[in-house]
Amino acid sequence: MRRLLLFVVVFCWAAGMAQAQQNVVEMRRAEFKRMGDIMQAMKPVAESGGDLAAFRERIAWMVDYSRRIPGLFPPGSGEGMGETKALATIWSDNAGFVTSAQNLTAQTERLLAAANSGQQAAFTREFQATAQVCSACHRGFRAR
Repeated sequence: MRRLLLFVVVFCWAAGMAQAQQNVVEMRRAEFKRMGDIMQAMKPVAESGGDLAAFRERIAWMVDYSRRIPGLFPPGSGEGMGETKALATIWSDNAGFVTSAQNLTAQTERLLAAANSGQQAAFTREFQATAQVCSACHRGFRAR
């Protein structure tokens, strides 16, 4: 009876862990999509000018999200966990991945400061730098 109870407990725990891993994959996919949508919305403003204040709240979200990125990739939440483009290097070079996320945080903080300044040239420069930081992380840690 104890073995059966132990089996049931372990099985339920494993099923719960698999569900939690699937949920984190879905959550990070949705949030990365949101970040991409924000970058796409800012692109015309960075290229041609526009209301920088309109993006302050969304950029602040990007700063916050970038700080949470490493926690959204727990061990086991890669291949075989649904539709994910996460490369195994996220876990095999986790220090590099964390550094990339920290670089994104620092860069989105600069982008927010530029948006807050209202200076178009600074915003354009920081937008381009943010796009480069995103691309660098994609090259090392995301499947195409």
